[in-house]
Amino acid sequence: MNRIVYLLFACALAAAANGQNTLRPSLYFQNQNLNYYNPAAGFNSAETDLALTLYGRVKSVDSPVWDKPMTFFANYLGRLKGDAGFYSASLLRDTYSFFNRTGLAVGYTRQYKVFNTRTLSLGGRAVFNFDRMNWAEAPQFGQTGSGTRITPDLDLGVQYEGNRLRVGLAVKNAFGSAAKLDGATLLKNQREGYLNASFALIRRENFTLSPYTLLQLNRDFGVDAGLYFSLYRRLNLSYQFQLSELRSVFTAEANLTKNLHVGFAAGPSRLYRDADYDFLVGVNF
Repeated sequence: MNRIVYLLFACALAAAANGQNTLRPSLYFQNQNLNYYNPAAGFNSAETDLALTLYGRVKSVDSPVWDKPMTFFANYLGRLKGDAGFYSASLLRDTYSFFNRTGLAVGYTRQYKVFNTRTLSLGGRAVFNFDRMNWAEAPQFGQTGSGTRITPDLDLGVQYEGNRLRVGLAVKNAFGSAAKLDGATLLKNQREGYLNASFALIRRENFTLSPYTLLQLNRDFGVDAGLYFSLYRRLNLSYQFQLSELRSVFTAEANLTKNLHVGFAAGPSRLYRDADYDFLVGVNF
């Protein structure tokens, strides 16, 4: 009987863990931010050789028992000489529930010129997740103190960049690695598939208008549909609707200087009665 109770509890915690380690940034239309979903997506412009993005997300829930610190994500991109491609390095910090996750990742993307001016990018990223377990938050496991579990994984992606069309396909956590205790799954990296697409309806020197979409496939199917505006290459605005959560997301990014930009997104959900707030600071060279 105790064994059955233990297994049921482990399954419930694993389901919560799957949700915890899936960060879904809302500020992703520009390539540097899209890199989180697709390792083959790279720089915003050909003039940029180095890019550092600091990203934070806070979920606001009207509940006295909800207490989750901000999820933090840092991503660095560096262009290789000779337009051969770029490399990446990232850090993810997520604190919640009975474990705290620190994810480290390194990636490489090879780029090829196709049809003279178009670009085809093939990328991969090795991910190493270090999960610090707090057994006091899960006494049913019969453990004491704390411990660390490592779940390595792999992200793969392909991205096509045309004059107006951009299409990409990626898989995150291709291995779906899991950490176990006595044969029961404690933590599992949720395998996810993403398809991104956008088309520049209007692209002028001082104004850009692009509809875009992001399709997500993991435990369920999610669709983001958005419309992006860029004014004078200084202010970028977008609206996206996340169908699976009935969430309307409003985003704004501003290029404060040639090298520094900031971003903010607010996304209230009609389904879950909560709101996501995203913050971004980026430096380009």
